[in-house]
Amino acid sequence: MANPGEQNEPIMDGVHGEDGSRQAKTDGILAQSEQDFTGRPVEDVLDLLTQRFEQSGVPVDQDFLQREARRISGL
Repeated sequence: MANPGEQNEPIMDGVHGEDGSRQAKTDGILAQSEQDFTGRPVEDVLDLLTQRFEQSGVPVDQDFLQREARRISGL
């Protein structure tokens, strides 16, 4: 039995409707990517973001990925 307040399910399984779920997944991917990739070369960040979004099944356009890769890499 889980303790009160203990997370025992994936965060991204929340029920927010399709748009809310997509936004929550996007926010989660970006937050984790910032922790993992900040300061790395923009090309590396772009490749890794592309991979994470593809694996999660969250559709995003290339302009969004490029903009976020530049932001995370610090450019």
